Amino acid sequence: MEMIHLKEIQESDLIEVQKHASNPEIGRMSYVPSPYPKDGAQSWFKFISPKIQSETAKVYVIEFNGEFSGIMTLNNFSKTGQSTNVDYWVRTDFHGKGIATKAVDIAINIAIEQGIKQFNSGCLAKNIGSKKVLIKNGFSIEKSFILQDGKYHDEEMLLFSQMRT
Repeated sequence: MEMIHLKEIQESDLIEVQKHASNPEIGRMSYVPSPYPKDGAQSWFKFISPKIQSETAKVYVIEFNGEFSGIMTLNNFSKTGQSTNVDYWVRTDFHGKGIATKAVDIAINIAIEQGIKQFNSGCLAKNIGSKKVLIKNGFSIEKSFILQDGKYHDEEMLLFSQMRT
C-alpha cells in the first residue's frame, strides 16, 4: 500500500528540496524561482525559519513511500484568525499520482486540529493538476484575475477557498 506522510521540514531535507525545486517544470507553474539559484533551498529555509519559529508558517516535507516527494506549506497560519494559505509543490516525476491531493487533505486535517477553519489557496488557471487537487479537496474558486506584473504578468490566476467547521 502506498503511503503519503507529512513531516516537519528539517535542515537535512534541503538537499532534496534543492535537487527537485531546480527542475524547471516546478518553476513553470509556481512561484518557485526558475532557474533555481544554487543556494535556493538554503535561502528559502533562512527566509521561512523565523515564520516557522513564530508559528505563522508550518512547513512539511511530503513523503511518498518514505521518499521525498515535495513541499507542503501552510502560510499566514493564524490561530486567532482561524485561517491559513495552503501552498505546495510535488516533484515532477511524481505528478499525477494523487500525492498532492492526499498531502493537501492531511495538511487540512492537521490545521483543523489546531483550530483553523478557513483555507485559501491559489494557482495559475493553466495549472490543471493543481486545480484538480484543490477541487478534490473541497475548495471552490472565489475569484479569477489577470496578474499585472511579476513572473506571470498577463496570466490568469485563480484564488480558491473553503470553510471547515
